[in-house]
Amino acid sequence: MMLMNRSPYFYLLFKALTFIPRRRPADAAVFLSTRSYSAASEAPQSSFMAEYLKLSVIIRHNPFVITQKAETLKASISRVEGLGVARTSGMFHLILMSLTCVSEKNFEAHLEFFKGFGWSEDDFVAAFRMAPTLVRCSLKSLQRKMEFLINEIRCTPSYLANRPVILLYSLEKRLIPRYRILTGLKSRGVKVSNLQMVTYMRYTEKKFLEKFGVSRMH
Repeated sequence: MMLMNRSPYFYLLFKALTFIPRRRPADAAVFLSTRSYSAASEAPQSSFMAEYLKLSVIIRHNPFVITQKAETLKASISRVEGLGVARTSGMFHLILMSLTCVSEKNFEAHLEFFKGFGWSEDDFVAAFRMAPTLVRCSLKSLQRKMEFLINEIRCTPSYLANRPVILLYSLEKRLIPRYRILTGLKSRGVKVSNLQMVTYMRYTEKKFLEKFGVSRMH
């Protein structure tokens, strides 16, 4: 019972263990269940609940994070901060989740991959901060998307660097079908609103079909 009084984090970590019953929590769990994680952020007390909610997202989506050694977790946190992301940022927990899932070698491989398309290191880091799961996409998949977007849709690499979320969408289920629908409409003389590509790629399926549905092809 005394452990349960240590901090609100402890109950959250205890629940996470139900997802990983065969693994003992490492000292990362102790690190997270105390105020060490929150206090180290130098955030005002009013942000304590906000950090608690961010931590709940991390553990819910990646409960194995608490099986790590505290030093490993601290190193991941330092990597995030090294990218210029403050712990009070709304993106911090998402970036941390991605970095705990990929090795530094894999991260560097993605950096070199995008450099091959003309991105600078700053471009890559900025894109990663906007779309953290970018480094969890396979290089083969990203290669096909970049080639399609640059060669077919005529996007510039700098355009994609500033809108990396486009690279998270499925090539076969979203990028290609929607591009073909819009080019088909234009070829038939149908007036299509002058929207940026990222806008109509972000539409939900329902909204996209309402605006550019197959019925407009006739």
